Amino acid sequence: MLSRCQLCRIRPRVVGALHRGPVVAGLWFGVAASATLVACGGEPASRSSAAAGQDDPPVVLDDPGLPDVTVDPVTPSLSVDEVGETLTRALAIPPNSTRAIESYRMLMGMGDDWCPGNEYYITDTHLYGCHAETGYFYAGVSDWIDEIVDPHTNANMVAVAGDFWIETPDGELFEGGGAAVYITGDGFWAREMYGSWLWEGGDPWLASGFSGVLSIEVMEAYGIRVSGSAQIEGTSWSANELMLDNACDRGPSGQLGLRDPSGGWYTLDFTDCAPCAPVQFEGMALGSTCVDFEPFIAAVEAME
Repeated sequence: MLSRCQLCRIRPRVVGALHRGPVVAGLWFGVAASATLVACGGEPASRSSAAAGQDDPPVVLDDPGLPDVTVDPVTPSLSVDEVGETLTRALAIPPNSTRAIESYRMLMGMGDDWCPGNEYYITDTHLYGCHAETGYFYAGVSDWIDEIVDPHTNANMVAVAGDFWIETPDGELFEGGGAAVYITGDGFWAREMYGSWLWEGGDPWLASGFSGVLSIEVMEAYGIRVSGSAQIEGTSWSANELMLDNACDRGPSGQLGLRDPSGGWYTLDFTDCAPCAPVQFEGMALGSTCVDFEPFIAAVEAME
């Protein structure tokens, strides 16, 4: 039976699949191995130094103290109405991981048999870059994943992960650092973006650069669930278990956040499926505002 958070149930398998790819797994192993070597390499030297100076008196250092730091309190620059309007506009352009994945496959198909050598992933052979005969440039490492992550619900995950960039003959950049994922299963589907992504030839939200970790899950029986945070087209926002529930005509519950230019955050806690909520700025109550979720719902439904 489908749960109200299907991704919560299969999340370990999704993460496992992302880390299991031959290229990305090698990167994870390399990082872990480097950390181990650093730790193990420092240990004998430490013991040797201690043994050599075991008869020396201990050296007592004066406490340097901590510097005095004065931090000016941040103040909100938006009215509560502007907070609602900004969130409505930001939510209307949710990141669609399918666009990043499709663009990646299209650009990978522009190479040749040596550079990058296939249409799916860039190996560390071309870590520092290569030029294909077609004029395209490929560098870094990437993985392509296409597999069943939950046979009980026929959940299939398609993803591209890695740290890489591709440049067209016209100088347009596609850069990926993280993972772009879409999952489809019986009665649900999801789009997820991790890290930083840029495709100068793509949709406006991708051409201006995406940064964050955001998951959008649509469950036919329950509604739309959003979790994570993102910076899109200059606006930073977050969702903490935001649920647009079918049981109350896609009314919201959960929390939304919006970053002010000053660096502080507005938070809105939605209850009782009502689109209006009290606004707090760094814990200070400002009043109430409303968010129109209809443009977001329409944009998400158009992803399927």
